[in-house]
Amino acid sequence: MTIGNLAHEALRTATAECHRRVDQIYSAARLSDRLAYGNFLCAQAAACLPLEASLERAGVAGVVEDWPERVRGPLILADLAELEIEKPALVEAPAMTSAPAMLGALYVLEGSRLGAKLLKRSVHANFPAAFLAGKPSVSWRSFLARLDQDLGTPERRTEAIDAARRVFSVFVESGRRFL
Repeated sequence: MTIGNLAHEALRTATAECHRRVDQIYSAARLSDRLAYGNFLCAQAAACLPLEASLERAGVAGVVEDWPERVRGPLILADLAELEIEKPALVEAPAMTSAPAMLGALYVLEGSRLGAKLLKRSVHANFPAAFLAGKPSVSWRSFLARLDQDLGTPERRTEAIDAARRVFSVFVESGRRFL
């Protein structure tokens, strides 16, 4: 299989503009400033919490065996609580209607985990950062291999791409609301 035929490459290419929009919004956050960092966490929570809930309602644990290791909602809630910030109003998340849609949504959430590790370097040392630190046992490479295995047909890839774009839109909306 050539690199151009890999599902994760198709997802990356098809969602590049969506990813750019999200990066543009979130990269402006000054994570060394307490208020700005709190707003950043609110934006993340407003998107992540309903997306994780939508995935759970759809049965994601039956699609991705290590789902419990990938959940970050409790981490962001703990960070907000430590900063004495209330849980923000949540953005409406799309319903996940198939395994390919769940994988497309997870592609965005798991990609944000990679970005979070880079962002963590900018966070003031005294601020809670469990959400950005994530859980070290989660593997991006194994997830990409799973995408390539499970999204082998054009139809399944299209479903995943459509879901990923909807998830990026949730992050755009939450970012515009809080940042």
